[in-house]
Amino acid sequence: MYKHGLNKHPLAGRWKRLLQRCNNPNCDDYKDYGARGIVVCKEWHDFVAFYNWCINTNWQPHLTLDRIDNNGDYCPENCRWATRLEQRHNQRILSTNTSGVVGVRKKGKTWLWSITHNNKYYSKAGFPTKNEALAARNQFIQENNLPHKIQEI
Repeated sequence: MYKHGLNKHPLAGRWKRLLQRCNNPNCDDYKDYGARGIVVCKEWHDFVAFYNWCINTNWQPHLTLDRIDNNGDYCPENCRWATRLEQRHNQRILSTNTSGVVGVRKKGKTWLWSITHNNKYYSKAGFPTKNEALAARNQFIQENNLPHKIQEI
């Protein structure tokens, strides 16, 4: 079945899981990928092409495949290798999020922002509007040179 001799390479397992979560409705992760319309580009349906891209983009075993646009497909133009921490900072807004922005939520009658970085939790509450909380969060990110995304107000 495998003519390339790479079936035991660590990337082979990652490639198989990638295809499963985008194509197999019985896969536990399908709801977060295939069900959202995320697909694997035609080129990467060939393991050797995927493997070559990985090697040419400096893949290392500790890195994870990260989609730059979380609503975009798995393809060379939209993927990169990232640490787990970098990938965590590039997550999409979850369906349970009620503010529409990452790290900002309502607390009572006011708004607060929060950030976790290097296992430390930072937050500040008491903002009268969501936009003011978000602006303060963005300022905190910039002032502390954090890898989190600056979000649009």
